[in-house]
Amino acid sequence: MKRKLVLCMAVASLLAIQACKKNQPLSKEAETKAPNLKASALTGAFNTYTVTNAGSNKAIEVAGTLNQGQKMDPSRLLQQWTPAGTPDRWQEWNIIDLGTGYYRIQNLFSGQTLAVPGGFTTQGLQLEQYPWMGVNAQQWQIILVSGTNYRIINRATGLAITNEAGSTTNGTAITQRT
Repeated sequence: MKRKLVLCMAVASLLAIQACKKNQPLSKEAETKAPNLKASALTGAFNTYTVTNAGSNKAIEVAGTLNQGQKMDPSRLLQQWTPAGTPDRWQEWNIIDLGTGYYRIQNLFSGQTLAVPGGFTTQGLQLEQYPWMGVNAQQWQIILVSGTNYRIINRATGLAITNEAGSTTNGTAITQRT
C-alpha cells in the first residue's frame, strides 16, 4: 500500500536552509547541527511524496512539455510549479531508502532519479533527472531541521536542494546551495 505524504523544502535566504515537510510524524535519529549526519528520517523503505517548497508552496517537477514526451528525457532539468489538484506523476517522487543513510529520489512519471549534473559542486547549479546509476550525485540525505521540516543534501556535493533565489514564480529552477 502506497502512503501519500508531503515533503517541503524551506528556503531561508540565498544561502537557504533547505527543508522538507511531511504530514506524518517521522522518527528522529539525528541532531541537526552536523551537515553530514546519517539519519533515518523517513519511515519505511519506500514511499511516494510530492516535494514542495515551504516558502513558495510550489512542487518540484520535471520541466518540459508533456505531449512532446520531454518529461521523459534523461537530463531534463527540474523546476517548481503550482501543485496539481490531483497529483501529476511528474510532481511525485518515490523516496527509496538505500540502507546507508541516503535515499534515491525517483520521479514517478519518468522513473528517473533526481541528480546533480556531473556531481559538480557549483552553487546554483540546476538539478536534473537521470537514469539510476547508483553514483553519489544521485544519493540524498534527508535530515530533520525542526518540527516537520527537513533538509535534502546531496551525497557527492554536500549541497542542499533549493529553488533559486527563494522565488515564488512557476518555472523557477530547482538548484543546489549551501
